[in-house]
Amino acid sequence: MEEDSGDPDPASAVAAENTALREAVRLLREQVESLTMKQRFGIHHFAASDKDIRFFTWFASYTLLMQFWALIEPAVPSMVSVRQAQRGHLTESKSATHSLQPIDECFMFLNIME
Repeated sequence: MEEDSGDPDPASAVAAENTALREAVRLLREQVESLTMKQRFGIHHFAASDKDIRFFTWFASYTLLMQFWALIEPAVPSMVSVRQAQRGHLTESKSATHSLQPIDECFMFLNIME
């Protein structure tokens, strides 16, 4: 008969440590996402205030702005930037990078249309 030395099974210990590390990584990713969202510009900062949406976009509410966005969003892939139009490149290049999401670009555009 084998004696139980009280030491946990090494495989169980590694599995438990692995699970704990995965949870720690998940929590860190959530914290990074939260900080990134707080620091980045975006319409989500104004979504809770219809007054702010009205001030910045002239839409009466966030809901109406989102309804407008739902109408134009399907055209986003075929849109051409001003720079591309000036250069005569009327098709969006696959390597084009944008620092803002399309909804946020639209929001910025609406801000300057006053």
